[in-house]
Amino acid sequence: MWVEKALRWFRTQRSVLRYWEEALDGYPEDVKRVWFHVASAGEFEQVVPVIEELRKRASFLVIITHFSPSGEQIYRYLEGMGCVYGYLPAPVVSIARKWLSLVNPCIAVFVKYEHWLPYLRACSEVGIPVISVAQYYSEYPRGLRKIFLKTALKYYSLVTVQDEFSRRVVSDLGALRVKVTGDPRVDRVLSLVRAPKDYPGVKSWCAGRFVVVAGSTYAEEHEMILEVYRRMRWVSWIVAPHEITNSVIRWWKEHVPEVILFSELMSEKCSRDARVVLVDGYGHLKYLYRFGRIAFVGGGFRRQIHSVLEPFAWNLPVVTGPRISKFREAVAMAGKGLFVVEDTSQLMDVIERLSDDECYERARRYVEEFMRSEMGASVRTVEAILEDVSIC
Repeated sequence: MWVEKALRWFRTQRSVLRYWEEALDGYPEDVKRVWFHVASAGEFEQVVPVIEELRKRASFLVIITHFSPSGEQIYRYLEGMGCVYGYLPAPVVSIARKWLSLVNPCIAVFVKYEHWLPYLRACSEVGIPVISVAQYYSEYPRGLRKIFLKTALKYYSLVTVQDEFSRRVVSDLGALRVKVTGDPRVDRVLSLVRAPKDYPGVKSWCAGRFVVVAGSTYAEEHEMILEVYRRMRWVSWIVAPHEITNSVIRWWKEHVPEVILFSELMSEKCSRDARVVLVDGYGHLKYLYRFGRIAFVGGGFRRQIHSVLEPFAWNLPVVTGPRISKFREAVAMAGKGLFVVEDTSQLMDVIERLSDDECYERARRYVEEFMRSEMGASVRTVEAILEDVSIC
């Protein structure tokens, strides 16, 4: 899979500058342009409420770049957002200078962990203010990472962070101006709750079932789900793999022959008796969490978990693997509304505990209180940005 993504990235780089020249053709040069750079889809979700809030206060053209091929998932949303978007050209100083000359942003905003030194240097050379938003650190950086961050942070006129510990880390590393504003993605996921999508087929299938929604899952989680499926026959599953490929669909059909594809369920061309729905399309997961009693979030047995804020937005208790340290909300809710498991046996234990109404409601209250306390980060971030630079 990573080979395919790498090849796709290299193919885009052959003509990336020409793409941007054509994409920007027709836009007035006297309209200010604000550039937002994200690594991929997750960071884009984090900055969306900041862009929306900023647009309420100033008029500008939004430029969005991403580096990972996974970022192509955001294109469907961007088509209706009135902005210009695409891959960031390769991080080489000479290329960065050409791209900045072409795009001509008045401000550059880098999201979370993105620090591309050639672009930071090129922005500094031509006087473009650079801001970093939503940074988070669970521990003090060491070794080469510390050296790299000390080099990168000196280029930012403003760094916004998610909590006080991150503020101390960034300040100690030499950032010029740091503000604690929280995580804007909380506002983003809560906005989805206010505008839910209607899935009548899913709603009908879930009626009367104990449903676990498994999101952004990998092979490790799939093996665990299969074991629970076989041993806890009162539990039903909606499974949304991180990568929807023919091989993943084939694996599920081999091990659970009666599995229902989400696309079939939506068209009502299937039996309603199966206990597993396999989501075979992107963009649905964040809305499907509403139909579950529990969320099982993938990635915790690899480098890091995927978003737990999306199920939290629906007040769902979350179960995940042990790699949670990079996400403040996961660390904060561990043992309260989020439950870490190491193996299938522990997963079954947590499901059993959360089948008890009293235990379940207590976990839901923890989640609801946490999300309420985190609201408003996008407004605080925008206010910090406008104190630092002028867009109007």
